[in-house]
Amino acid sequence: PPPPPTTPPGPTVGGNITLEADGLIDVSGGPGDIGGNARNDGTSHVSTDEEVTSVVFDGDSGSTHGAYIVNNGMIIARGASHDGAGGDVIFHGRGVDQRDPPPGRQDRSGDGTGRPGDYLSD
Repeated sequence: PPPPPTTPPGPTVGGNITLEADGLIDVSGGPGDIGGNARNDGTSHVSTDEEVTSVVFDGDSGSTHGAYIVNNGMIIARGASHDGAGGDVIFHGRGVDQRDPPPGRQDRSGDGTGRPGDYLSD
């Protein structure tokens, strides 16, 4: 049998997150009869419900101390044709300047009449 894991499975407690310059996360919507939506809550703000969010970087895992989040790469959460909505992105943590982390390079655009996704940092 395989050896037991050295850490328990399940959620971990925060940590620094860096998407390197050559890193790419693409969670764009796929094809569909009414448009391929990326995951979003359908409003003009980002929901705290991560079930309706395309990308979540959770560096603080609920802690008030917040780990660092740096996006040097590219996050793509585009809506696909026809009229797909872009996806929402959340960063929980802090930037290297101790403020909310900047989004870095992101494409959350919608297609046609599909609305763009939104970004939230806290």
